[in-house]
Amino acid sequence: MSATSFSDRDTLVRFVKFVLIGIVNTLAYFVIANLFVYGLGMGRSIAAFATYALLVPVSFLAHRRITFRSKGSAMREWAKFCVMQFVSIAVIAAVNREMSGLPQSDSWVVFGIISVLIPLINFAAMQLWVFAARHGR
Repeated sequence: MSATSFSDRDTLVRFVKFVLIGIVNTLAYFVIANLFVYGLGMGRSIAAFATYALLVPVSFLAHRRITFRSKGSAMREWAKFCVMQFVSIAVIAAVNREMSGLPQSDSWVVFGIISVLIPLINFAAMQLWVFAARHGR
């Protein structure tokens, strides 16, 4: 096996892990946010932000340890991850603002849009920036 094929295999495995962790986080986001709205009567925007805040540390640890197997500086990566989250929160706010005319009963549509956009943004940021120094170089 050449170094190139090993590297390609590693990249594919990392991508699959990212997708699987992303699916779990996205489903958790969708379920928890809807439980907050429909079960607890929480407003859509508050539910969106509260759910996101609950899942940030879980997502960081899972991607750092499982997806990217990073040996880089945890504090530096955490700081970058937090910046990435602030960008994601801005996207959530924008989606909520743009969709504010929808009735509360259609909150699932808003959460569905957020559940697609945020993983796409996060994948690009993690791969290219947050865990770019994952091998401690």
